[in-house]
Amino acid sequence: MMRTGIRFIQYGTSNRIRTTNLTAVLWPVRSYIFGADGVLPWNSFGEEDSFTQPRSTALLISGKPVGLDTVVASLRLKAMRRGQQDIEYFKLLEKKKGYNRRQIRKLVLDVLNLKSKVETKDGVDFEDAGTITFDNVNSQQLDELRRAIAEELLK
Repeated sequence: MMRTGIRFIQYGTSNRIRTTNLTAVLWPVRSYIFGADGVLPWNSFGEEDSFTQPRSTALLISGKPVGLDTVVASLRLKAMRRGQQDIEYFKLLEKKKGYNRRQIRKLVLDVLNLKSKVETKDGVDFEDAGTITFDNVNSQQLDELRRAIAEELLK
């Protein structure tokens, strides 16, 4: 990617309904620090019954069942937005302090253990883009990372 200038977007499925939304925050962060330009959630539109029959792919849901003539963003989509906001902090470090992605990656990995795995239904499923999971990060660690970046930006 660095040699050719090719852009890379990581494709996958958002976190499952019954798992922590920290995964939705961490997926774009991890993708960015390892060189991706973005993430692309698989099959992100929910059906009208997604309010009562939750689906992992329903990031955007029709608002009709609750009287809205628009789509509604799920909490998982809002968590992905939080991850993108963290990336904006990284970009501020790049711009203000001259950091490169390797330095950003070092800063992040000094605070967060982003060891991950990709899970699919039944191990292999061509109908499932795979869901990345993180087992070693909590919200307090993310807060520590944000504080460290804020302190660096204020120097």
